[in-house]
Amino acid sequence: MSKFKRINLTVKSKTLDKLLNEYISGHAPSRASVAASCFVSKVTSGKVADALIGSGFMDGRIFSVGDERPSTHLLFNDRSSILIFDLSTSVYKMCVVNPTGKILLSLSHIYDPEVSFEDNLNIFISRNGLKLKKSKLEFAAMSVLYADACRQAQLDPRISFLPPISLSAYVEEVIFTILGKRVSSHLTLSEAIGEAVKFKAIKLYGNGKGISYIFIGNRISSFHVYENGSAAICSPENILSREELSDLAHIRMIPKEKRDALFIRIADFMDAAFSPSVLLLASDVFSPDSDTADKICRKLALTGTSAPVIYTRDSSFPIEYVGAARYTLLTVIKKYITSNNS
Repeated sequence: MSKFKRINLTVKSKTLDKLLNEYISGHAPSRASVAASCFVSKVTSGKVADALIGSGFMDGRIFSVGDERPSTHLLFNDRSSILIFDLSTSVYKMCVVNPTGKILLSLSHIYDPEVSFEDNLNIFISRNGLKLKKSKLEFAAMSVLYADACRQAQLDPRISFLPPISLSAYVEEVIFTILGKRVSSHLTLSEAIGEAVKFKAIKLYGNGKGISYIFIGNRISSFHVYENGSAAICSPENILSREELSDLAHIRMIPKEKRDALFIRIADFMDAAFSPSVLLLASDVFSPDSDTADKICRKLALTGTSAPVIYTRDSSFPIEYVGAARYTLLTVIKKYITSNNS
């Protein structure tokens, strides 16, 4: 028996879609704030809020924001969490994630290059699937994350651990065979971050020119996500010198100063190309830290432009998980909260 309740509303389908999207956007929206954003009456907004609470996807909490009077705000409950399979790096992860970004469970598998991708995938899902079952955590649906296609992956056979999203049917079948559940969504990292932007899960500071993402580790990649959620995929290896490419090939052995220098080099390029308001740094080999961020800020300050807000994995929630969770949850919600007025 489903833990969610089906509810049919006398709200036009297009209006319902718009309201549902707004209710799972931002943080703790109220009936009044959603009514204002969607240009509908508080009564219509309230019908959808009541349905989200009544169906079991969200909870209502009464509190005030700023000088406003106390009112009911909607928050995600843990039943609405999403099980995410992150296959975007050499460290595969299986995480139960609340759409706010809270990670309820994180299980990992370090890719073993001595065996095939197929064996790694089976080991990762079967071993961690048992741990997931023992945890007895609830989740509403499943999503799989993939690395964005890059020229380096096409040229370098060492990056065989990165399954492209074109293998989604195969990945889904393996997951279904082992766990007995179907995957609801397949997204690349840039698509997931794009969804986070569209769902207002991250604030775009200052000039609001989007988010740039830089990954340096067993692979190198970068992309920029615009305010509308669309993305531009880059080839950062093209701007690196022969010495820097050599450092990249020996990333595990080079000192932190050289690792930071690679981040600075690519950050400088992304800033010149896109002027992002937010910069995300990530790696599967080491952890770019506040010192890395400070060095980037000092470098960009020399150009006379304001530096973006810089997040590392240690200083922020995984925004790609939030985007994937909210996107996937919305597909589930639309199956339970429907309109009888087209």
